[in-house]
Amino acid sequence: MSGLTHDLSHACAVEYIVTGPRSVAGLARGQTQILGMVLATLEDEPVVCGVDRLADCLAALDGCCRLYSDSMFARAVERQRGLHLAVQYHDLRIVSLLLGENQPADFDVGATLPSSPAPLAHHRANQVLSLVYHQHMLEQLEQQGLAPLYHDIELPVADATGAMVTRGLDVYIPLLEQIAASHRGQQEIAELQLCELAGHHLNPASPADVARFLFTEAGLPVWKRNSDGIPSTSETTLCRLEHPAVGSLRAYRHCKNVADAACGILENCDPGTGRLHADLDPLGAVTGRFSCSNPNLQGLPREVLAAFVAPSGHTLIEADFSQVELRVLAHLSQDPVFLNTLRDPHGDIHLGTAAAALGIPPSAVTPEQRSRIGKKVNFAIIYGQTATGLAEALDASESDAQAFIDAFARAYPDVHFWAVEVRHAVRQHGYVATCCGRRRRLPEARSTTSAIASRALRQAVNAIVQGTAADLNKLALVRLWQTLPADWYLLLTVHDSVLISVPDAHVVTAVDWVRHTMEYLPAGFSVPLRVDVGIGKTWAECKAGH
Repeated sequence: MSGLTHDLSHACAVEYIVTGPRSVAGLARGQTQILGMVLATLEDEPVVCGVDRLADCLAALDGCCRLYSDSMFARAVERQRGLHLAVQYHDLRIVSLLLGENQPADFDVGATLPSSPAPLAHHRANQVLSLVYHQHMLEQLEQQGLAPLYHDIELPVADATGAMVTRGLDVYIPLLEQIAASHRGQQEIAELQLCELAGHHLNPASPADVARFLFTEAGLPVWKRNSDGIPSTSETTLCRLEHPAVGSLRAYRHCKNVADAACGILENCDPGTGRLHADLDPLGAVTGRFSCSNPNLQGLPREVLAAFVAPSGHTLIEADFSQVELRVLAHLSQDPVFLNTLRDPHGDIHLGTAAAALGIPPSAVTPEQRSRIGKKVNFAIIYGQTATGLAEALDASESDAQAFIDAFARAYPDVHFWAVEVRHAVRQHGYVATCCGRRRRLPEARSTTSAIASRALRQAVNAIVQGTAADLNKLALVRLWQTLPADWYLLLTVHDSVLISVPDAHVVTAVDWVRHTMEYLPAGFSVPLRVDVGIGKTWAECKAGH
């Protein structure tokens, strides 16, 4: 792990010369070839080191602080080839993103380089030196209070992520192919049924076509219109309609979703190993959350999760933070009712919010009201939604949605006051910060255009809550990574969860260890963290367990 040293007089920029995608996933898939390395110091011109001399060149840098444009990729290269890993190193991409600065265009870490990449590697190595050293970017991290976030979270998380992507996920391809084929077939059957019911060709993927058939031709009542004026055909709306076509339309959408997800995974799987190496980016979202692409593994249908399997002799463990964003909101606002509910092992904040919104005793709240109203109102506050946004989520009127928001403010006044203070602070400073100091810069909050300013004010609340939740998840990931036994593997992180593979004989011990490691509270955090754990031979079985 790197320490923050500003004496870079003996630092060396290390840039690998590659063909193919400059990404850990590309490296793991065998799409990226290492041709050599460029070394650059402040005193000397860049030196090219051939691929056969990498080990000797890096060994000669022992004790030198290495400067990488992308440490996750560079250290994955070094691990793959058994090269000497630096103790002291810095990452220009992470520093730039934490400071809110744009990277130069040719620092796109996923870019495919030209057929003669050495000159570009020279250029990149020199840029690493100039941007890190001459612009004093590391000093800026400390001045802005970002040094602990960089040193204790983002650098080690990048290392852990590189290991996860390199390891990959085991996929049972025959089952996935069967899932894709069967659901594509069911999708086609549902489409034919819709066309028969309509009496003409109908494109189920076209909201306009569906709306025209349901509300004009079939004469069903319009519950709500979208911003473009077309009557809504959302899932919530469909549940209110009674017509034979509704079941076929819902079946079409579900089967298409499953088939598309399965095909996306198959397209990216290595047919030789049966493994999937998705592109994970720890700083892919402005809030500090991970992004996942090629393919996106967030929100996969349950049917598809059944094809993700444990390695032979291993069991999968999925550990998921429970209501972490609400716990963050309780900590930030210090609202006594919110705090007490989330500190109580049997407390139910969604139930309490539904009761407050509906003006009824908690004992009278139905499971449907808890889920549809309580949960959605709580998350509307986190996401900074207006009455318009909440009305859309609830498929209700704006007046009802506003009444629910007002009831929330009365039930949890300190949460309301905290949100007001956040909006005032972002207008004053132009940014907000998480508990760990991560900044979201929102100069638009000072805009004289009302719509632009309002959007930034809503984003400010969400940036702090979701950003702090991201920090907690990354801190847990670092603790897991740094203490993980040799034959246990971190596989993936999605939203607030972590997927781990452990030997069958260690499952009971591993569950306790994972829960204890993730529930560890950072200094000063005033609300207990709760982790739900599921185990199984497939990812779907893990989901069923919690």
